[in-house]
Amino acid sequence: SVKSQLGARETLRQAVAAPNEEVRRRIVERIEPREAIAAGQEEVEEQGEMVKEAMRNFDTSEIVNALTGIEGTLTTIQTALGKLPGGSINTEVKSDLINAIKELQGYRSTARGGGNLDPQSTNGLLFNISQSLKNLNKITGKPTGRVPKEINPED
Repeated sequence: SVKSQLGARETLRQAVAAPNEEVRRRIVERIEPREAIAAGQEEVEEQGEMVKEAMRNFDTSEIVNALTGIEGTLTTIQTALGKLPGGSINTEVKSDLINAIKELQGYRSTARGGGNLDPQSTNGLLFNISQSLKNLNKITGKPTGRVPKEINPED
């Protein structure tokens, strides 16, 4: 429902703003992992648009803020995934998230240092993050919470 989705986004934002991992985990435990992922997907799309807009305006501080927001959202989603039963999310999907966070950190430090971000590679990164979240959403979007075996070849 729209109401629960808004609640999930608000909870996700509170978790992103949490001062540390422990507080983030406690906040994120209030929502289901798939709600966190769906809310995160919306947040990332919004913040991705902010990055693109800031790049068009050569607004370094806005670029850094939006990249920081995306990174915080991904980190929070990572925390939410910790609630799922072990092995329900395959390692490839988890490493996609970890790599995206590392790449975002690199982009952010480039922007913060006054360096220019290449619009094409930045758009590519944002697209890859969006695809990763869509894949995660498909995997966790099953109402039963069970994951089809073909998604998780390690089992």
